[in-house]
Amino acid sequence: MIHVFSMLAFGGAGPVHAFHVARLMNAPQLIIPAGAGVLSALGFLVSPVAKEEIFSYISILENLDWQRVNKMISTLTQKGKQFVMNAGIDPKGYSG
Repeated sequence: MIHVFSMLAFGGAGPVHAFHVARLMNAPQLIIPAGAGVLSALGFLVSPVAKEEIFSYISILENLDWQRVNKMISTLTQKGKQFVMNAGIDPKGYSG
């Protein structure tokens, strides 16, 4: 049994690329709703508050300074909590 599905394009630049993807997939129909780019803005509005923060520490495992690693983790934790509080969210109730 062969399943054939239509393709729905949405988001900021989704419809621009969707035509070629639909063609590669042999989709019989490409649906691009009016205001498709609005879904990109909607995703931004409904997504959880987020921020990425990283540290790098390169070491041979036998020489790893665990005190340094723990300090890095503690610093990241504090920065994360500060970010959540600055965003006006109670860190105790945030699971994002």
